[in-house]
Amino acid sequence: MKWLSVFVVLCVFVSPSVAQNSRVVGSLSARSLNDLVKVARELGVELPAGFTPAGIRAQYRGVGPAVRPNRPVGIYIVAGVGVPFTKTFMWALPVRPGTATLTYLNSDGGRYVTGHTDTLIYWGWTLRRTQHYALIGGTLDAILSVRDSTLTSQYRSSSAVARLQIDVKALRQVAPHLMTRFLKSMNLSAPPKGADPVQAYFRKLIAEPIRDDIDGVELQFDRTSRDWRVAMKIKGFEPWTRAYLQRPKIPGTVVGRMDVVYPDKDKAAWPREFTKQIFNPTPGEHAPAMQPIITDAVESLLVGEGLTYAVTEIDGKFVVFVVQQYRRSIDLKSRVKSIIDSAEQLAGGSDETRFLADLTYATEDGAEVTRLHVLSGGQPWAYIDMIQHKRMIVTAMSLDSGRYLPKALPVKVGGRISTGAVGWVDPYSMVQAIQSLPDNPFAGINKYELNKTTAKLRNRKINFSAGFERDWLTFEVTIPENLADTVRATRDLIEQ
Repeated sequence: MKWLSVFVVLCVFVSPSVAQNSRVVGSLSARSLNDLVKVARELGVELPAGFTPAGIRAQYRGVGPAVRPNRPVGIYIVAGVGVPFTKTFMWALPVRPGTATLTYLNSDGGRYVTGHTDTLIYWGWTLRRTQHYALIGGTLDAILSVRDSTLTSQYRSSSAVARLQIDVKALRQVAPHLMTRFLKSMNLSAPPKGADPVQAYFRKLIAEPIRDDIDGVELQFDRTSRDWRVAMKIKGFEPWTRAYLQRPKIPGTVVGRMDVVYPDKDKAAWPREFTKQIFNPTPGEHAPAMQPIITDAVESLLVGEGLTYAVTEIDGKFVVFVVQQYRRSIDLKSRVKSIIDSAEQLAGGSDETRFLADLTYATEDGAEVTRLHVLSGGQPWAYIDMIQHKRMIVTAMSLDSGRYLPKALPVKVGGRISTGAVGWVDPYSMVQAIQSLPDNPFAGINKYELNKTTAKLRNRKINFSAGFERDWLTFEVTIPENLADTVRATRDLIEQ
């Protein structure tokens, strides 16, 4: 019985190419086939047959029955000049000792590689039998470079279920043509002359780091006893220095929050530079009429060496708080004046086209709160309240005229926040807050049943973060394991 009937058929139609300087540049692996099946079942998705124990046994008849479904399994990615697509992927299947040997293939026309009794070439395909694995596919250089520990070591002290690793630096070295092809396929190659400035900026923002800077990418999927976790790491960026700012407290029932700290004012200015790039007119054209007001809005909400964004429920209303922190002196009054002047200029002095009005008021303590009233068709639409507190600017935004900003004064501090970003969303608190709204969408649902359904999410938040771990830029998201089931049950209650 032949080892890989599917691969054998492919080999008949694909003439092997001579691969130069080929090597393994990445891998896609899992803790085990059993874990993959278990996770897919919990997520309610169906795995391709080729990634299940039964599917592998059926597809790879010679090696399939010997596969150990409780051991790490993976696919290596191979690249190099002249490597055909059929040799780009190399399976690493965990097998039982003493099984799936190369003896039959040798007697059926396969030939051992000189100096390597565990590796042979069979109808143009490279196969290797290590102590614990059957390696199938790839190039000779790549298959000889792999060790059993290359795969198993990734899961010894980790809760990871699956991992993806790409050595981008190696890929650029051994197969620069693939990098060029990838950028072109993703529409990230050099933009044509006169291209849309937004598209051109994003191409530059994404394509240049991939082409020149990024050395590696890792993606990991974890399953703990209570959570799902997805973590991404990118190597190649200069780490930010560690910096700290105060962590402001937010009033009301907070349902979601994010804190961002930049190490210096230059890195904090990227939203300003981004806006400038987008609205930078091409030669012979005028800047869009909205540019001044949008630039001012970005400065007022997105620029700061420390930023806190929070959505909270106060007195049955949703309010968005923004706290900007600076390590230098600031002038809120001049910023507000610029916003109002830009809005008046855009409106042309007409009440019909006016969309911003100044309705400043004073708090009980005599502090002056700048209130900007956002209009739509001359009618009230939203309210933006702003006040400066030392080197902070605190902003409260709502769709009603309630004065919520004074509830955040004086600004209280609850610890420190450090370089990077960290945040969370509280699904349970969100459901409770929505029920207090006048136009509660859950009004027709039995409150007892709703609370019983969502109680599983009490004190269980969706957490996310971004930062540096040595020379790796990291992103991480943690999701409660019962979130999907709770969302489906809540949806069923609404549809009843």
